[in-house]
Amino acid sequence: MRLYFILFFFSVGLLQAQDISDSFTHIEGKNYITLSTYKKTGLLLTAKDSSNFLIRERDTLVLLTNPEPTSKTVSVPYEYKDEKFLDLYKQVVFNSNNPKKKSKTYMRYWKEPIKLYVHNTIPESHQSNLVAFTNFISENVDSLNIRQVSTPEESNFIVYYTKNDTDKDFEPKINDNISGYYVNWNGNNQIYKAAVKVNTMNLTTEAFQLLHLKHNFFRALGHFNSSKDLPCSDYFANCKTMKEFSENDLSLLKYHYSYGICKGSNLETFENQHKFFKALVKEDNVGLRVSHTTSK
Repeated sequence: MRLYFILFFFSVGLLQAQDISDSFTHIEGKNYITLSTYKKTGLLLTAKDSSNFLIRERDTLVLLTNPEPTSKTVSVPYEYKDEKFLDLYKQVVFNSNNPKKKSKTYMRYWKEPIKLYVHNTIPESHQSNLVAFTNFISENVDSLNIRQVSTPEESNFIVYYTKNDTDKDFEPKINDNISGYYVNWNGNNQIYKAAVKVNTMNLTTEAFQLLHLKHNFFRALGHFNSSKDLPCSDYFANCKTMKEFSENDLSLLKYHYSYGICKGSNLETFENQHKFFKALVKEDNVGLRVSHTTSK
């Protein structure tokens, strides 16, 4: 299996000062690492890798293929996180703590701006609270843009309450009798449509109605799961209680939308990426960058 990220290295002298001069080599504009370092990442060598081997002194070197950047790509520094944080992230994004998980779980995220329609079945006070919450998220999370629109037709995300059996149900696939959300994503694991429904016939307490509205909206930002290792008051916690949006929630959401990590991967690829990165650099990750396309 090969990783789909692109590595860019610069300031070679500085890199070599970071105790990796025995692993990284820059020759005639090309970047190599030693075969022993590559094998420590646990990744498999391909026939193409083998054909590009370079023998230098007593070392076998593996070529790191770096396509020339274009106007359609942007590269940003790799974002290092410790193992404790990454374990939490894997729980909420890849459902890694679920022993019954049978299939590969992928990272889902919004690439295009969210155009939110708040239906008038939601009381004005709840609308104001939700919009303030979405504005806070949009202002504080890079590459996650949320704006309110005035009609369902303009939107790609709709939130609504159902008060009786005659109310219009914008997303019948949300079949939970209290509340829920539904998201659609494309082949690149990019979410392009979502809905949140709260059934106020079965959830009569206003404080819980608002909590379910905001919490389901939050979960739909990444088709998120929960963590057993967070305080019960956190949105990401695996607890059925009153919750408050916390610093933990914000940190994990920021990381999910950071372009210092590769997007749309599954758990196996995500773990291999970090294993590979950490085999190359220390925590200061000088010179290691992740490249993303800026167009479809």
